[in-house]
Amino acid sequence: MSRAQRHCDTGGSHEQTRELRIDRLFESPALAGPSILGVKISPDSKRVLYLRGREEEKDRLDLWAFDIGTQHARLLIDATALAPTTELSDEERARRERQRTGALSGILEYFISPSTGAILVPLDGRLYHLDLADDTSSGGSTLATRVTKIGPSSGAATDATFSPRGSLVAFVCDQNLHMTDLTLCESRRLTTDGGGPIKNGMSEFVAQEEMNRHTGYWWSPHGSHIAFARVDESRVSLKDRFEIAADGIAAHSQRYPAAGQLNVSIQLGVVAIASGHTVWMDLGDDPDFYLARVGWLPGGRSLAVQIQSRDQRRLDLRFFNIETGSGRAILTETSDTWVEPHDELSFLSSSDEFIWASSRDGHRHLYLYDIRGQRLRQLTAGEWDVDDLRGRALKSIDEKGRWIYFTATAKDPTERHLYRCPLDPGPTGNVDPPTPQRISHEEGLHSVKMAPGTDFYVDLFASETQPPRLDLR
Repeated sequence: MSRAQRHCDTGGSHEQTRELRIDRLFESPALAGPSILGVKISPDSKRVLYLRGREEEKDRLDLWAFDIGTQHARLLIDATALAPTTELSDEERARRERQRTGALSGILEYFISPSTGAILVPLDGRLYHLDLADDTSSGGSTLATRVTKIGPSSGAATDATFSPRGSLVAFVCDQNLHMTDLTLCESRRLTTDGGGPIKNGMSEFVAQEEMNRHTGYWWSPHGSHIAFARVDESRVSLKDRFEIAADGIAAHSQRYPAAGQLNVSIQLGVVAIASGHTVWMDLGDDPDFYLARVGWLPGGRSLAVQIQSRDQRRLDLRFFNIETGSGRAILTETSDTWVEPHDELSFLSSSDEFIWASSRDGHRHLYLYDIRGQRLRQLTAGEWDVDDLRGRALKSIDEKGRWIYFTATAKDPTERHLYRCPLDPGPTGNVDPPTPQRISHEEGLHSVKMAPGTDFYVDLFASETQPPRLDLR
């Protein structure tokens, strides 16, 4: 891979002062320049998109785009132009609290259609659709004419996503799962019994707070089905919690599953988009478990579900047939203390194999399995961890060249670097995992987004001496 680097100018300036006061650390403009979050690469690999704080208001985020061809950045969506004032629903406020984004405002998340490159922005309970095919930055259409408001006529929409083909949008409103057809401009509910203690397509408190799962539904690869969680909180006791602010203390009642008490009841269903028919997965007779992760196998006919025991010492990976609801255990992780749920499950599209992460040897490493759950080989090994502070550590799989790209602590526990290693054993037949090849070079923390085809990557880099910097490599 070429080591050529292009700096993505994010438009920030750095303030120099003689005296650094404690209160100055939290004021605007930010000492390190505008904050950069939510870095993504467009499906056509022509743009790098990101959320950036304002110079005069560091915690209010707008959506920016860096054009790889021209190497220029520009404001793509001004949050204030979409919603001059933001009034959050209780559900969105709780969601931001669980995601640790309560102090931020403006655009906190956005989604890119994998097929069309259109952008979906949830803001102030509404959904805004931007079609980049109509983007005429040199003149012509304005922001107001390029953005379309979609979603519910009443209620607040949360957790909105595109279908894989980009023609549908799913979201949660009033504790039910909804869908909008962008072609027909029609919306309909996919579930109807949400309300009170019943939540459809939403993650429960424990999943959000302790397991880093903030969604409760998952599109199938072809967009013909959606798997969703149905959460019943009726058996969870109410607790009072207190929010302490500068102007007073507010009390709120919340269903909180304390240790040793009853947890939520949870079901996993798969609804067909065309017919609306739902098939429920057979999760077993023991209702006291955690639905840790849900995903799809490449063909779109089976679910891959991580189910964790209540004591969190066992984690099962099960595959479910979406037509019958029947499931089978593929592999199990156990520990005398704790097994951590993770997002490091990736299926290969050109072979019946998948990559799985495990800490069974004391460090998190990657393993290659066949679709039946037979372990083929260990891909990484050593006194270090495959890890990323901002998300999934497995960044990309080059199936043609049989390489995997990932971030890890192999150089130093205080640093994160991008590495690659082969999926297959070497020509000598040695089955021991090879020493990974390091790709990033500057000492510090590298958080990476890779382009399709692994031709280039975007590197959000920071160190003890370097504030966060965005590079195209």
